[in-house]
Amino acid sequence: MILNLLDNAIKYTGVGGQVEVTCSNSEAGCEMHFKDTGRGIPVELQSRVFERFFRADQARSRAGNEGAGLGLSIAQWIAQAHQGRLELIGSDAHGSHFAVYLPSHKMAPVAAH
Repeated sequence: MILNLLDNAIKYTGVGGQVEVTCSNSEAGCEMHFKDTGRGIPVELQSRVFERFFRADQARSRAGNEGAGLGLSIAQWIAQAHQGRLELIGSDAHGSHFAVYLPSHKMAPVAAH
């Protein structure tokens, strides 16, 4: 999940742009934010970014990095498999911001044998 989000942020951010990743932990769980200064996702397409095989604009990726449009749907599936969620917080001409929220799971003590 993290690799897919980082790959997208780097892929869609031009030379000289920035990718910022932050992570915080609390009793409730882990929160990660992925922000980039890329071209962003058009408003009319933002509701579809987690669909399998969806690509907002094939011309946006660099040559050789076209991908299949699966990265964000896989990342979302991974978050959900861990009872978490992945959200597009915002995206415009100045970049995109995705957030991952994963709940804390208290582990049961391991019984000694």
